[in-house]
Amino acid sequence: MTLMWRIAFILLLLAPTVSSETRVVVRGAELSKSPLGPLLTVAIAPLSLEGKLLSTEGLQVNIGSSPLPSPPILVTRQDSTRDLALIVVLQTAGQEKLIQTLQDSGLPWPKGARLSLIEYSDAVAGGHQFSDADVFLDALSEAEPSELTDAPQLLAAVHRGVSAAYRYQKKHPTTDVSVLVLSDGLTEDQQPADFFEAARRAKKRGIRIHTIGFSESDFRTPLLGLGTLSKLSGGTFRWLRSSHGLAQNLKNLFEEEERHYLLRIFLGNKNIKGKPLYVTLQEQKSDRFVVKEYSCSGTICSDTCIANRCSPPQNSDQFPWRIILIAIAAIVGLVITVYLLKRMPRRNKSTGPSRGSLILLTGDSITTSARHGATIGTGKKSDLRVPPFPGVAETHIRLEAQKGGALAAVDVSGLGFKVNGISVSSKVLNHGVTIQIGNVSIRYWEGA
Repeated sequence: MTLMWRIAFILLLLAPTVSSETRVVVRGAELSKSPLGPLLTVAIAPLSLEGKLLSTEGLQVNIGSSPLPSPPILVTRQDSTRDLALIVVLQTAGQEKLIQTLQDSGLPWPKGARLSLIEYSDAVAGGHQFSDADVFLDALSEAEPSELTDAPQLLAAVHRGVSAAYRYQKKHPTTDVSVLVLSDGLTEDQQPADFFEAARRAKKRGIRIHTIGFSESDFRTPLLGLGTLSKLSGGTFRWLRSSHGLAQNLKNLFEEEERHYLLRIFLGNKNIKGKPLYVTLQEQKSDRFVVKEYSCSGTICSDTCIANRCSPPQNSDQFPWRIILIAIAAIVGLVITVYLLKRMPRRNKSTGPSRGSLILLTGDSITTSARHGATIGTGKKSDLRVPPFPGVAETHIRLEAQKGGALAAVDVSGLGFKVNGISVSSKVLNHGVTIQIGNVSIRYWEGA
């Protein structure tokens, strides 16, 4: 290993956006309005270098180095609602086994994704169009290994892939586009600075570079370049010494691309617009992100957000058809709501004055009054009816008034529950605590 590569390796380990264990990648953030005030929702993809989905315990959102006063009240895993596009940069020089394995139709290429192939040896070809998995596999079946070359154009192929991904993402803003490099890392006498520059260019354009280092030898210096591309652009790096683990590694990669977690934080009177935000997981920190305005279905609205659509200012010279249509829709919605309420089964009556709100954080956002006698469970008669997850009873928790006016949550199912992560059978509720029964999370908001 040359001296320059040794120095590059040390800098790579010390870089704040890189970790030898875990990293946190922020997919996006939105600021919306709720009955309890501004609500920040952050979509994250916690990754490890081995491609495993990590536990989300200990996640925190920070302004600079200071955590937000209200901790995240919900962490939930769900399928990404965005489309996926992937550019595969494939080394053909001296990679007979790799190409043969890739041409196996049993590999888990995502069927719904748009795919593009770039081949390189001492020249670069492809990357000009995207297609579905079937057409991509046809193109891949025509790839042929070539002889080893003294001038492999790895970085030229990566630059072409990043440029193609950036152009595609600008035309399809609801699509997550990334680059996958399959290579042994050898290149034409490039220096560490060239890999750092390529990674920073990709990161600036919002393109993640995932790399799979395919090398049967123990010569690891070229793999440092691949690690640099991945770590500094927010992607993942994997090293394979044989073709046997390729299918599982591709499966892990596509699962990471298609899954994410949501963190929701009620901000109260905290103003975060335009301020640098970070997500931290223990000692790891994500890249900086900024939320500038309230969003409406992922779109910045110049005027107001109505029914998940941005509504432009009305022209006073035109007949207000939009207002009339909205009024009609509101009346129809009111009639349907009254009809459904009349058909709903009668629930157990709770007594006493309201002391706050119970907010269901898992699944549909439901709020109910917190008062003496109120019940939580999956049953139709529960005051707060929660999804029928394992470990949740029909009547799981009952609220009971205490001396001094406080409310306590009492387990009536024998299954137990947690408050702020601590297992209890009964607990006096303080403002802002999170109640967990099974996989269901509920926030107690005092006085709301």
